[in-house]
Parts: sequence; structure tokens; C-alpha cells
Amino acid sequence: MIYSADQPLHEQFIALLEEHIKRFIPTPDIHLLDISSNHTTAIQLNNCQLNVSIGTKTSAWAMEHAGSAPLLATLIPRQSYLTLNNEFPVRGATGKRGAIVIDQPLYRQVNLIKLLFPEARTVGTLLSKNFTQQQLLNQLLSQHHLKLQSVIIGE
Repeated sequence: MIYSADQPLHEQFIALLEEHIKRFIPTPDIHLLDISSNHTTAIQLNNCQLNVSIGTKTSAWAMEHAGSAPLLATLIPRQSYLTLNNEFPVRGATGKRGAIVIDQPLYRQVNLIKLLFPEARTVGTLLSKNFTQQQLLNQLLSQHHLKLQSVIIGE
């Protein structure tokens, strides 16, 4: 997993993803690569079955350095992924890329939350003052027996 230690969300994401992976693979072989370190090397990327980048900054770094290594970009907006994919085209015939983008429809986001956290009862989020789908979000969460706790920012 390619991350940046200067982003606290990245370490939380890694912990949750590792926990979920261990449900299916008891002893996964997961390696962490911190791009915020001055000692980061791209050599490790080509030795992995799958590289997972977290966020736009790490996805850009991975696309620039990964060559033909397989890459799954996560926590990245769709347009950012498409832009980076054009800026750093895949090298080699075996190179494969994909993304799990953050700007998904609400029903997909709620389904993903329930899949990753089946025991959850409450979802906490920050909402923009311009967010117009709070009623829909509450309805979708309610269908999955989830309660919303939110804070509106930008006021």
C-alpha cells in the first residue's frame, strides 16, 4: 500500500483495509510504502501483485514510478484519476490500473460503508453547507439501520 504518513487519514484507512482483508486472507503479505519519507524507492512497486495507492498525491506518485506494476488508486476523485492516467500512461503491455473513486452516488457509498463495517450503527461525516441530499442520505442510511451524525462545515 502506497501512502503518505503526513496524512492521518491514510493510516486509519490502512488499518481498516488490513482488518477487512484479514477476514478473507488470514496472513496477507502487505507492505507499506510511505512517499513522505526521503528514502522512498519505487523499486518495490514492480515486485507486488497489486499496488494500492491512497489519495490523489500518492496515486500520482505511484503512476509516475510504477511502470507496468498493477495499481488500484483509492480515495481519489474520478476526474483526478482520469487526469493522472492521461498524464502518466501505463508502460508495458501487462500494466493494469483501476480506481475506487470517492465521488460515487450516495447509495454506493452507503452500500460500501455497510460492506466494510457490518457492525456499524452510526455514520459520521462532514457536510458542506451546499449539500442538497441530506434527506436522501438519511433515507439510505435508515434502510441499512444506520444513523447519521454530521457536522456542517463552511458556514
